[in-house]
Amino acid sequence: MTEDAHTGSARKKPRTAIVVVLLVAAAGGVATFLSTRPSGDGSGSSGGQASLFEMRQVIDSKGSLGPPIVTSADVQAATAIQVPTRETWAVAVRLDPAGTTALANATARLVDAPSPQNQLAMLVYGRVVASPTVMAPITGGEVQITGNFTEDEAKSLANRLAAATG
Repeated sequence: MTEDAHTGSARKKPRTAIVVVLLVAAAGGVATFLSTRPSGDGSGSSGGQASLFEMRQVIDSKGSLGPPIVTSADVQAATAIQVPTRETWAVAVRLDPAGTTALANATARLVDAPSPQNQLAMLVYGRVVASPTVMAPITGGEVQITGNFTEDEAKSLANRLAAATG
């Protein structure tokens, strides 16, 4: 907790980074992509209320983002899980068939795109939390959002994502 200089009230210290790990079926196995990015005031929200979860292509070095490829509406299931090697919590997300197909098609295109257009921005509540470089098409439809989540934070995000499913 830190003290707000303007109000004198206590406020939570912002996280310095969130990590997103993508699990992918590639060449008969599972490959893992890991990326970190400061969690400051990432942009990419399409105005109005920020979406709970989105994946968008990075368009240029200024951080401009393309339209959503996958959103929380494409989430089939979400579960809070403990990450034993880091003693933190994560959210495992499984996409529905439409989301899986959209992500597979988009990442197949992004593999051969020039940098930074070969990056896939991950947004939670309209904030870019990571933008990993796509190294192979992501065909498995599974995403794991990890970071310095407490058990309550991971469960809350998982519950919100699960509630957003159709």
